[in-house]
Amino acid sequence: MAKYNKESLFNNFFDTAAEVFPLIEAEFGLESGSICDQLFGINKDALQTPKGDEVARGHVKSLPAWSALEELYDYAVDGLLHPAGEYSASDSATTVVIRAADILKLLQSENVGPSDDWFEVLELGDARFGLDDGNNIELNRLALLAGVDHRTVRNAVSARELETEKFQGRTYILNKSALKWLRTRKGYTPTRYLSDAEKDLSSVSSATEFGAFLADQRKKVELDETDASSSFVNAETLAEIEAGVFTLPIDSVYALADFYMVERNDLLDAVMRIFFAEQLKSIVERHH
Repeated sequence: MAKYNKESLFNNFFDTAAEVFPLIEAEFGLESGSICDQLFGINKDALQTPKGDEVARGHVKSLPAWSALEELYDYAVDGLLHPAGEYSASDSATTVVIRAADILKLLQSENVGPSDDWFEVLELGDARFGLDDGNNIELNRLALLAGVDHRTVRNAVSARELETEKFQGRTYILNKSALKWLRTRKGYTPTRYLSDAEKDLSSVSSATEFGAFLADQRKKVELDETDASSSFVNAETLAEIEAGVFTLPIDSVYALADFYMVERNDLLDAVMRIFFAEQLKSIVERHH
């Protein structure tokens, strides 16, 4: 993911805004500077000086629009999802991606617009959200997340390292298979929910959120991956679980809860809700 640089993207955002908003003022017949002075925190003439440019860039960095784009970058590139009040992780991710998309659209005119890198980061965020939400993923989006070219993904499919299915004539990588493969790629950073410290298992609602919760819990209780080798599960399986891939038998859940030092029934409930939703629904319906 080193391909993207937040400061370079900010500079592109700033420079694009400096060209687009005067056009908005002119086309809507607004007083010159009526929007730009507020946007940059300085008048148009002062903006042309080195000191004015420095002040303006600092002001723009304090605006909600930049905060939204920065949150997109943090999520898409670094896998860090900021909490959004009482929203679930899924709703927070949706808000981050959609809000950033709206801002980038506002910065487009016939001849000026955000760089291609911004739209790649946006697609990256959307792909990450889909994967985090349990959806299967297209080959090109998996390549983007892994930081590899399409041929690498196609070769992995040919080698049966990735499981696929066809839907409406298009090939998709199965969600669990994609998550398992991604954790072996150096270019991929797993999603981490920054509000995990305030969460309990009852509020975890997706496979990747489940994995991130357990990864944080393991660090909190100061367990190392190597500690698993003397337990019921090895470090390899532990890495899969923390990537959001659960392939263990259901009767292993209590031992897993003991390893992570969480309440047994809370973990069982989370595993059933997230990984065995259909079976859980069938059980509940039979008892009603």
